[in-house]
Amino acid sequence: MCSHVFPALYLNLGAEMMYVLDQRLRRVEDREKSDKVVKEIMLGFLAKKTLEEVFKGHGTPTRAGLKMFFEKVAHCSIMRLNENSMDKLFDLMMMSYKFQLMKMVSPEQIVTITVNHLRALLDLVPLDREIGAAVEHAHTMVAHLPENSTLGSIVARVSIAQMYRDTKLRLTGTSSLCPQQTDQSHVYLLLLCGILDRETTSEYHLKFLLEKDGQIVVEHPQLLTIGDINDNSPQWHSSQIHISLNRTQGGSRTLTAKDPDLGQNGWIRYSVLDTEVVSIDKETGRIFVPNTSSGRGWRKSRIVY
Repeated sequence: MCSHVFPALYLNLGAEMMYVLDQRLRRVEDREKSDKVVKEIMLGFLAKKTLEEVFKGHGTPTRAGLKMFFEKVAHCSIMRLNENSMDKLFDLMMMSYKFQLMKMVSPEQIVTITVNHLRALLDLVPLDREIGAAVEHAHTMVAHLPENSTLGSIVARVSIAQMYRDTKLRLTGTSSLCPQQTDQSHVYLLLLCGILDRETTSEYHLKFLLEKDGQIVVEHPQLLTIGDINDNSPQWHSSQIHISLNRTQGGSRTLTAKDPDLGQNGWIRYSVLDTEVVSIDKETGRIFVPNTSSGRGWRKSRIVY
């Protein structure tokens, strides 16, 4: 799951940064100018190219690396922060986010926290189409769940826009997610009501539908990807694999299993029995045959893992 650490940190810490900056800029007499600064920073924070880079997965960043990243985002406008101000801003961001993480009772709640953070950004620059589109795009990039998540857990919070609040929400594409209306008629909680198994289905093409009087008013497609939690062994296409080699054909051969687990937990060590001619590279797992082999003394070999 380390590939998802940076996206979660970026979106949640970035939302906290926007809130702190908005509160500071509210003290400026020229409200129009301060709103412009907030909008410019937010558009830089949620820029498509930036999010695409963030979601590539860079492992767990260092504190210094995170601070440097957000310093660049904070300077997307004409506003400039000195080193002391940036230190204080970053400390506030970290403190607030840590407090929310400490209140979590299950790992899945990180999704709810992220969705709520993104939703709160709309209140900073209300009724702005560019900001609305940027937040909407960010929402589409956080639709990722690990398989075998806890049944009944809250996957997301869905809020219907003001202009569509006389409609009802319906979800198609999977029976494992169930929208549940809250005491606020325009707010739904998306609950996990079925088992997610990446070995069975690795992604779902969801569609959120807003209906009024039996008619579909709005359709919103959403791709949901399912993450591997390293709970299964790689599956081979056959219990026996035949490989033919000759002395004029050296180099390496690669055996590939379907549905290998992700990360180091999915690594398997192989060894070759009954021969000294063929060897397996310890780092890559590839079967290696020396180009200079004469082929004498070859016989059937067994590969075990």
